[in-house]
Amino acid sequence: MQLWSKITEIVSGGVNLLRTYRKYVLAACGLIIVTVVFFSSILPALGKKVRETSRPQVQEVERTLADSFTTRTIEPDALFLADEPDFFPQIILSREPQTWSAEDVQSLWVDPLQKGTEQWQEEIKKALDTFMEKVP
Repeated sequence: MQLWSKITEIVSGGVNLLRTYRKYVLAACGLIIVTVVFFSSILPALGKKVRETSRPQVQEVERTLADSFTTRTIEPDALFLADEPDFFPQIILSREPQTWSAEDVQSLWVDPLQKGTEQWQEEIKKALDTFMEKVP
């Protein structure tokens, strides 16, 4: 029952508001209707005009892009590696597994202790000192 009385109170308040401000409510509704009709008739015409004016520009851009990607022939010499100069070793495109002999390794091996251990001890001590200085 209370809900029904609240609803009737709200509806009667709205009816009283319409009776009091009837001219203003009708004028606002008319303005809304005129605005909707105006925009619904103008927007399609504007959209069509914009589409017509922008279409040639798009086609021109597409044409210039298509022209820039024309096909070109590739010379057969460009597909292969150029000959290496005499002072560089030849390029090896694939390698076969090979084992190293002791003589091959000996030519590349340098003994780190050949000059003694003092040099390495000093380098390790310097590295530890700089590390310990940075520790908070």
